[in-house]
Amino acid sequence: MAARAVKKDVYTVGVLTGTNTEEEAMELRTQLDSLLSKGGFSLRKWASNCPKVLEGKENLAIANTEEVSLDPDPSVKTLGLVWLPGTDRIEFRFKIGFPNFDEDLSKRKVLSIIASLFGQLGLIEAVILRAKLFMQLL
Repeated sequence: MAARAVKKDVYTVGVLTGTNTEEEAMELRTQLDSLLSKGGFSLRKWASNCPKVLEGKENLAIANTEEVSLDPDPSVKTLGLVWLPGTDRIEFRFKIGFPNFDEDLSKRKVLSIIASLFGQLGLIEAVILRAKLFMQLL
């Protein structure tokens, strides 16, 4: 399981993978720790939507739930995506400096906004395509 995850689910500097059951997740974590430690690597920022998988572990991406947290649904950010393990939801958040609409909105400003959209995994390409088609109409 660990070899498959390292071969297929490593992006830049992180392993983003999953399993179908808690038992598989716990076994995968053990295997990944063992396999990567042989190469001198140690994985950090572990996250799971199953608290049982993270029990007694160090290097968690989200602080222990027993600690006081003002965030009702803490998130993990990677590859331009935000994952909310509590609800098992993926979000794409971005900051766009929208122009003041009291001013003239130029093609250059619209193009700048479109250029700031980037989906590394291709999950928002439909949105980016619509924005580019809008630019063509301008």
